Amino acid sequence: MEVRRVSWARRLVVDAGGAGQHRHIIHALFEADVTDLRTWISAYRAKTGIELSFTAFVVAAVGRAVAADRGVHGYRDLRGRLVVFDDVDIHVPIEVPVHGEPLGIVHIIRRTDKRSPYDIHREIRRVQTDPQTSTAARGSHAARYFVLLPSALRVTALRLVHRLPRRQKQMMGTVGVTAVGMFGSRGGWGLTFQLHTLHMVAGGIARRPAIRGGRLAEREYLSLTVGFDHDIVDGAPAARFVERLARLLESPAELAPDLAVQREGSDTTEVPGGCGSRMPKTSDEGP
Repeated sequence: MEVRRVSWARRLVVDAGGAGQHRHIIHALFEADVTDLRTWISAYRAKTGIELSFTAFVVAAVGRAVAADRGVHGYRDLRGRLVVFDDVDIHVPIEVPVHGEPLGIVHIIRRTDKRSPYDIHREIRRVQTDPQTSTAARGSHAARYFVLLPSALRVTALRLVHRLPRRQKQMMGTVGVTAVGMFGSRGGWGLTFQLHTLHMVAGGIARRPAIRGGRLAEREYLSLTVGFDHDIVDGAPAARFVERLARLLESPAELAPDLAVQREGSDTTEVPGGCGSRMPKTSDEGP
């Protein structure tokens, strides 16, 4: 038998679960055909040798889907007013090595609605390489003292944060995304507690036959679960968000039109899978 000490980070997870119990959550379970998106990522790897993060594309899609109707990531303040933010800041767990063992930390990727999947990919890789650059690392010192408070007081404090929208945005972002079994060989949905008005869980990817262009073909489907705080988001906006998110994940050309390779010594970029099509490089283009 082995007795282990519960880390301060794990205690915060338990507190977060308690703080989220008061929310009235509605869930949508659906699938998105990510065959074309995965083909794009494979083409990019073949041209550059870089393995792009699939999670980065999911995060980018969520950010852009929220930007089309920002009310789905609104929060009520202590006076009952709805506060809707311009930027979509996504709270996402990232697995990093700590003392030779994998550890999941939470990181906030800011302004995801205005950034390319490649830019988000670079941030994820940077945090994986150096966890001290994460927003979680910057707040860990205060969190270690926070867990010294009684459990009931900690849970109450976390609930209060949800009614302080600007503090919520600073500490936890405005949207939550969790990726579990992203590259699994089987589908499956995941339900979790949530600290945000909108939280999405990306499950496994399943291969199934489907009819495309009148022909039978094998396709890859990503299982997605989206939870909405029904105190803020009604069914119709929730359904439109789900439709936008699925369309973005199924349309890599729309999701990542800037997915391009800069040739060394050249002022042009080549789009993977684009039949050699080229475009001028601009100052705000991703690498």
